[in-house]
Amino acid sequence: MANSPAAMTAPPMSAAAIALNRFGLGARADEAPPANPKNWLLAQFDAYQPMPAAWAAQPTSLAIAADLEDERQQAMANPVFITLLPTHQTPSFLSVPGTITTAPPPNISSVG
Repeated sequence: MANSPAAMTAPPMSAAAIALNRFGLGARADEAPPANPKNWLLAQFDAYQPMPAAWAAQPTSLAIAADLEDERQQAMANPVFITLLPTHQTPSFLSVPGTITTAPPPNISSVG
């Protein structure tokens, strides 16, 4: 009888146990079971912080991209930087989408 379906079913879980385990984290040792499990579970959505406090002061990806573009524009406008570049090549990090950044093919007529 130990292998019968009736013996293999799990005991029913309490509403508090279901609520405490709903998000897969389980109950915390220092937290008492909630008096109203359903309301406690729904309150978790209100307490959720999509941007943790430690990250809130950090710049967004759009701000970082804008800063990089500004630095790129400044580098391209700097005559010293431009003279250091080979005339046939632009570094890939400075390339403009849709432009060719590789060296031109060799002049075949001069090969002989």
